[in-house]
Amino acid sequence: MNLISQLNTLESSGLIRLLRAQPDLEYIFRHALAQDAAYNSLLRQDRKHLHLVVAESLENLNPQQTGELAATLAYHFERAEALDKTIHYLKQAGDRARAAYANKEALDFYRRAISHIERLGAGQTEKWRDVEIAVREKVADLMELSGNHETALSGYAHVMTLLGPEQKLVRARLHRKSAKVWIVRRDFERARQLYDEAETALGDAGVDRPVEEWGEWITIQLDHSWILYQANQIDELTALAEKARPIIERYGTALQRSRFYSSLYQAGFRRDRYVISNETLALAMEAYKAWQESDSPVKTGMVVFGVGFCHLWRGEYEEAERVLLYGLSLVEKAGDLVTQTFIVSYLTVLYRKLGKLDEVKRLAAHSLDLAGKTQMRLYVGMAMANLSWIAWREGRYAELQQHAREAMDCWAVVKFQYPFLWAAQWPLLAVATKEGRINDAADCARNMLSPDQQLLPAALTAALEQAIEDVEQGQTDQARTQFEEAIRLAGQTGFL
Repeated sequence: MNLISQLNTLESSGLIRLLRAQPDLEYIFRHALAQDAAYNSLLRQDRKHLHLVVAESLENLNPQQTGELAATLAYHFERAEALDKTIHYLKQAGDRARAAYANKEALDFYRRAISHIERLGAGQTEKWRDVEIAVREKVADLMELSGNHETALSGYAHVMTLLGPEQKLVRARLHRKSAKVWIVRRDFERARQLYDEAETALGDAGVDRPVEEWGEWITIQLDHSWILYQANQIDELTALAEKARPIIERYGTALQRSRFYSSLYQAGFRRDRYVISNETLALAMEAYKAWQESDSPVKTGMVVFGVGFCHLWRGEYEEAERVLLYGLSLVEKAGDLVTQTFIVSYLTVLYRKLGKLDEVKRLAAHSLDLAGKTQMRLYVGMAMANLSWIAWREGRYAELQQHAREAMDCWAVVKFQYPFLWAAQWPLLAVATKEGRINDAADCARNMLSPDQQLLPAALTAALEQAIEDVEQGQTDQARTQFEEAIRLAGQTGFL
């Protein structure tokens, strides 16, 4: 039955004759309830066939625009119960939604595609195995992007069960993506194991390795470098960069070159204890430039964050604010909650440095919410530390101590030392000095002067070292005077 015959069916149903006799009813017919009534008056088989006619007509009339029409085509083929076309267009619609950062819509399309694949018979399921693998991986990616780590891990694990022995590239990629989840969850040992498994899955093909496998190998090295940065293993990080450099120069994409420069400036962070040199800033700018050349919407947030992070610790606050706000706009658009957590946390620190109490209040609450959603205890700790600074500024000392100790508790469970303990230790030192608890103040000072911590300005370091020496010599009054001087300097330099 062709489209004209279908319209004749509607004519015989009386709906069109009624509209022609009473044109005013056309407005009523546009109402959703009227549309539903007309739609439901058709026999189920007629509805299915009409949807099929519409879908096939759209395909035939717009052969170059089926991608743009994927969601509409999926809708009509789905209601026509044409499963092959439904699955094809649902995946395509999901990919287009994901590219436009419409993550919820993408998830809906992908999950509908999966449900239809699961309904297929055993013989048909195998036909769609590669599509199912791709769609399920995309769903897991979106789960991780929104901070649903457990769901992402179980998703990657399920995809593993669908792989054939020849699909080593997909297997390596899934191991690598799972490792990144464990890094966010601060289980670096599990992440290391998974990176090893990713390399093992690729095998040792040497010079005969296909370009796409070299691309995955490069990404594994770049992701692995993040663990070494977190663990402050600078020699290992440098060695890994040198190992990867010739392969990146030969096979790497612009985006991978961007990430390579990122690993180098991260080594600079640790080596120089977050006193950012011109060389380190230049590497961050090279990473940003390479990302721009890639024209890729992927990983934008972390690249931009790295530049803003450098400007923050160089005291270039106006530029840091501009760059971090730009990065935040990108990751909010992408729905990337994990990178949002990084950026909002350090934007809060930036406004704290500038003494902008109202901005710190707003962003500390926001960063605490983000860190809770993404289960990133490190940044729950930073949010609590910033709340302790707010309490110091407002004279609420009991609350200050509670927040600062909660921050320290969060950081204590992390396997590697967080380098910005000062965010909680300065408020604790200030209130301890005010209350005459000089030994407690000295403990705070020792924590901040540890070699795994950010290097404080020379005048601050000297004041704290002198105060500690006075405490150790039993000169309590002199120590208190030195701590008061350190507190004054910390206020001037944005640490307190």
